[in-house]
Amino acid sequence: TLNLVDLAGSERACQTNTDGLRFKEGSHINRSLLTLTTVIRKLSSGRKSDHVPYRDSKLTRILQNSLGGNARTAIICTISPALSHVEQTKKTLSFAMSAKEVTNCAKVNLVVSEKLLLKHLQKKVAKLESELRSPESNSSTCLKSLLFEKEMKIQQMETEMKELKRQRDIAQSQLDLQRKAKELKGSSDCEPFSQVARCLSYRTQEESSPSTTVPKSRRTTRGKRKDNARQSLTSADPTALIQAIRLLVKNQEELGEEANQALELIHKEVTSNKLGDQQAAEKVAKMLSEIHDMQKSNLLTEEIVVGDKANLKE
Repeated sequence: TLNLVDLAGSERACQTNTDGLRFKEGSHINRSLLTLTTVIRKLSSGRKSDHVPYRDSKLTRILQNSLGGNARTAIICTISPALSHVEQTKKTLSFAMSAKEVTNCAKVNLVVSEKLLLKHLQKKVAKLESELRSPESNSSTCLKSLLFEKEMKIQQMETEMKELKRQRDIAQSQLDLQRKAKELKGSSDCEPFSQVARCLSYRTQEESSPSTTVPKSRRTTRGKRKDNARQSLTSADPTALIQAIRLLVKNQEELGEEANQALELIHKEVTSNKLGDQQAAEKVAKMLSEIHDMQKSNLLTEEIVVGDKANLKE
């Protein structure tokens, strides 16, 4: 549609020299043009928050769609070159500059017949009814997708559980190996101490409790050997005396080697701080005293042997 609007110009009452009805008409025209100027200024500012007073005048109410609606608007302003109308010319030009800043986004209005609109609405209703009658298709697809997601999550959790079980078994096996290693280490640490105790307590056990540790047959043979050694020493046969002296020297050397081995084991254990408790310290002290006694006895036997050899030579 095309709308042509002829607006009256604003004129001063003193210049027109009008009165009565014409004066009232001029005042209404000036008020409507003032409201139009305010509306144009609000639209040209571009701020959407500003309120546009279309309802303040009948003129702006009629031109609402043309000024800020879906329309293309053209405004023609006329001015006078006379010096007597300079003020009106300035106001008209400022109004034209403000109107130039107003922008409208016009779109072509599509005129649709009632028959086409009715067919379009009927198709839309039929489509909605079909969707309501067959909800299984959409719901089934949604359920399948949800089921697939749940299955994927279950598989992921199963794999994580298997991995955690494997890590647990590995950690348990490592703990078992460490426990066995500690047990073997503890048994190996106790073996040298037991060897030292056996080496040092061998002679004392023979002398103190021969009935409990040595069987009767071995005790009788050992007694026979001692009796033979005493007889050979007291006998006058020099060869028998020499054999008895050699036997005594051999026994002394064996005892010395055992004592030296015991001393080396004790030295290693003490330096490695494996015998740190009170009982172990007491046992070590006892063993050392026994070793000193054995060394003293060995010295006495050596003196006796040397004396016997000298007597034999004499």
